[in-house]
Amino acid sequence: MLLDPPTLFASSGIISLVLSGLMFLSWRQDRLTNALLWWSSATLLGSVGLIVFILSGTATSTAREVGNALFLFGYGCSFVASCRFNGRPVSLATLFAGPFAWLSVVWFVEIGFAARVTYVSVLFAVYATATAWVLWRGERLVFQRAAAIVTSFQALFFWARAASGPAIFMNGGDETLQSIWAAIIGIETLIYVAVFGFIVMAMAKERGDIVNRRAAFSDSLTGVANRRGFLEAAEQLAAVSRGAPFAVMLFDLDMFKTINDRHGHQVGDTVLIKFCEAIKAEVQDGAIVGRLGGEEFAVALAGLGIDQAELLADRIRLRFARSCVIVSGRVVEPTVSAGISADPVGMESLVTLLGQADAALYRAKAAGRNRVVVAGRAGAPGRPPALRTGDAFA
Repeated sequence: MLLDPPTLFASSGIISLVLSGLMFLSWRQDRLTNALLWWSSATLLGSVGLIVFILSGTATSTAREVGNALFLFGYGCSFVASCRFNGRPVSLATLFAGPFAWLSVVWFVEIGFAARVTYVSVLFAVYATATAWVLWRGERLVFQRAAAIVTSFQALFFWARAASGPAIFMNGGDETLQSIWAAIIGIETLIYVAVFGFIVMAMAKERGDIVNRRAAFSDSLTGVANRRGFLEAAEQLAAVSRGAPFAVMLFDLDMFKTINDRHGHQVGDTVLIKFCEAIKAEVQDGAIVGRLGGEEFAVALAGLGIDQAELLADRIRLRFARSCVIVSGRVVEPTVSAGISADPVGMESLVTLLGQADAALYRAKAAGRNRVVVAGRAGAPGRPPALRTGDAFA
């Protein structure tokens, strides 16, 4: 015995209304995720559309036509929400394309019930297919993939309904809500609305958790890992690099307090950012870069021997010197000292390598700053480059 179709649609409308409110409240808590507001609008339009649909008479009634237009408008909002969630550009014209395509035909072209079923099903299927594609191609979140799969089933349902439009009419379908197909659509709508709505909210929460985790492990000023994030990531890199060369570099900006005192903290912050840009421009993908605190930075690399690491650190030092002579219109000319330690077989602990690099960095500072010193290497550190002139901070 099939459930009463109007009851199914009414239940779907109530659930949509509740989910719309929950999404709106979630958006109020996290306004950066404006996709939630679009999804809230989509479910609200769906709820209103279902109410209008229930109150309609036959398939050719104005209420039924407006109800379908509201459904399509809601699907357009869901598509826009999916694009916004994944940072994809989208034209707001897509919101009105479906409703316009539907009303312009049913109001000005004489078509039968089966043709209407096929036509509106194709419009629903196009929106659902496009939404599923955007969700699947977006950020690889567990719940976003789930949302893509659920929406794909929704699209398949409407494509199947479009393909069997004439058969619906010939096998028990009619223009009222008291038909077998109306009951099937009511059940499918109820399941989709409930499942997709809760998946969307779980998806937004999953994204928020990831953003918060990244914030907890990254430095807000420079964008590199903070001390906690660096140590955790470097430990993981060291663990997977056992048996291969592994190097650690420590950098400390020379006389950085003098820069802040003479030029202000805004210039000092810019110097820190430029130094991180110099590191990122020289190191390869896979290197771990972190700000250990203040003006001290660290880099962990796998696959580099001690000589290669020394050359890399010197390139970073020279790039920083060239890119940071003038900051915000002020002549700054900061310098940086570096200490390097390396393990050719990757068996030393990260703590040991950091300690050795720190000792090498101390030697670089004691020898006059603005140079790179390798841990355990005898002899005096190299002289500063000749290109530095009038350096007040080295």
